[in-house]
Amino acid sequence: MKKAISTVLVSMLALSVFGGCAKLTAPASSSQPAAAPTAPAQQASAPSGPEIVFKVAFPTVQPLTHEAHTMICDDIEALSGGKMKIERYLDGELVSSDQDANVALSNNTIQMSFMSEMMAAASAPEIVNWMYVPFAFDSKEHCQRFFKAIGDEITEKTIDAYNVRLIWDSMEMRRPRVIMSNKPIYSASDFNRMVMRLPKTEGAVAAFEALGANPITSTTEEIYGLMQNNSAQACDSPISLLDSYSIQEVAKYAVLTFHQHAWRVAHINEDFWQSLTEEQRGWILAGLKRGFDYYTEMDESAEDETIEKWEKNYGTTVIRPEQIDIEGIKKVATEGVLSKYKDKWDYSKWELLESLRDNK
Repeated sequence: MKKAISTVLVSMLALSVFGGCAKLTAPASSSQPAAAPTAPAQQASAPSGPEIVFKVAFPTVQPLTHEAHTMICDDIEALSGGKMKIERYLDGELVSSDQDANVALSNNTIQMSFMSEMMAAASAPEIVNWMYVPFAFDSKEHCQRFFKAIGDEITEKTIDAYNVRLIWDSMEMRRPRVIMSNKPIYSASDFNRMVMRLPKTEGAVAAFEALGANPITSTTEEIYGLMQNNSAQACDSPISLLDSYSIQEVAKYAVLTFHQHAWRVAHINEDFWQSLTEEQRGWILAGLKRGFDYYTEMDESAEDETIEKWEKNYGTTVIRPEQIDIEGIKKVATEGVLSKYKDKWDYSKWELLESLRDNK
C-alpha cells in the first residue's frame, strides 16, 4: 500500500544509508563536452490525445548532464508533435539535492528526474547495497545486466514506498569511481588509518573499513571542505563529479582504481506514469534512450582530457591501474563486506551478480 505523503517526506529526509548530490559550491569544470548531434528526432504524425505539460528537474549544474537531459526533453516534445510540453529545471533551479528531487517526485511536484541509486537503496537496501562492493562489476555492461535483471523487483518497492517508478529500459552510465587522496595508494595496506570520506552507504563503509581506513560519511557538497581542511585525506567519486567540484584543487593524487560502476535512470511519479497512454510512454522511452546513450559515450570520452588537465594545470600525480594491486584491494574489501553482510542482505543477488560476469 502506498504510504501517506507525510510519511514519504519524513522517510526521504531521514534516509541515512546514502549521501545525496547537492548544488555546486565549488567552481564548475571549465572543460566543455563536444557538441550534441543536431539531427532532430523524427516527429510523430498527427498524435492523438490532449496536450500534457509536465516538469522535469535535475539537482546539479554540470555541462554534460545539461546537454544530455536537454536532448531528452527536446526529443520527447518533437516525437509528440507538440502534444507534450516539458517545463525544464535542469541545473538545480527547482531542487538542489537528490533528497529534494525524490521528495518532489513523491509529491508529484515534479513528474520526472534523472537520479542515481538513492531511492532504490532506500527501498531495497538488501539488493542495492551489493553495488557498493568495490570492483563488484567487471564493466558498465555487467552493471547494466545486473540491474536490468533485478530492476522490476526494485521498482515494485519504490512504487510501494514512494509512489515513484524507476525506468530501466535505458541507463545513463556514469564512469566508475576513483580515489583522490593526499597520499599515494598502491595496495590494500596503503589505506591503513587513512581518514576517507565516503557516501552514507553500508557497503562502501564496510569495504574501506576492511582495508583499514577510518571512514567518515557526508554529502557530496561537503567533500571539498573536508579535503581542504584535512578532515579527510581521501575521497571517491566519478572523475566528472570530482572535477565539477574542483576536488583536484585540494588533493595531490588521483588514484585510478575505477572501483565502482554507477548509473542514473529516469524516476517518474507513478500517478503521472499511469495517466499516460502507451504512445505517450513510448515518446518518453525513446527520448531517454538517445539522451542517456549520448551521456554515456561523452562522459567516457572526456575522461582522458580531464585527467590531462589535472596533471597540467594542478600538478596532480596520477596513479594508473597498472600501478595498483587491484586484485589485492578487491580481495580484502570483498571479504570484509561478505563477512559482515552475507547473512543480512539478499545473498542470492550477489550470486546473480557473479553469474552475470563478463566471462560467463
